[in-house]
Amino acid sequence: MSDASNTTTTANEPIAQTVVNREGPHTSSADETKMRSGVTGAIIGFLFGGPLLSAVLGFFAAYASQKNDKVGGYARSLGDFGVMVKDKALALDEKYHIAERSTKAAERAWDKAKEYDAKYNLLDKTRDMALNVWVLLLKYIREHRLMERGIEVTGRGYEYVAKRIGADESKNESQSKKEGI
Repeated sequence: MSDASNTTTTANEPIAQTVVNREGPHTSSADETKMRSGVTGAIIGFLFGGPLLSAVLGFFAAYASQKNDKVGGYARSLGDFGVMVKDKALALDEKYHIAERSTKAAERAWDKAKEYDAKYNLLDKTRDMALNVWVLLLKYIREHRLMERGIEVTGRGYEYVAKRIGADESKNESQSKKEGI
């Protein structure tokens, strides 16, 4: 990785070592564009409305980013915005060592939790349960292709609403022409 500004994020790289492709969405693959837009939409949805809005906005942004219309352009811009925010966060972390300091604070909290756990064995039980639920959830999502289906269903809803709005606008335009406005 001699030129860090042209590397892309992979699932196996640690977050602190990832750097985004700064060439923009038009030079990247459609899947990368869809992923950037979907992830940014999901994060914004989660911040403003929790998991349900996260899923809806993520699927909508991913689906819309594939369209060659105004909404598709907005969705791709949303993905670019997410990349820009990520770059800024990485730069701030490099300057102020936020991740390192947060890790140390979390480690201190974890050590205190371990002391409590030594008495009640609560952490092992909670960790095992959470891990099992997570594994089952991922298995269910993969087996039932929920991500792909979610993107498609959200896209169909988007197209239905867009057609309805377009039909209403064309009806209003034709009515305005008849009235001579």
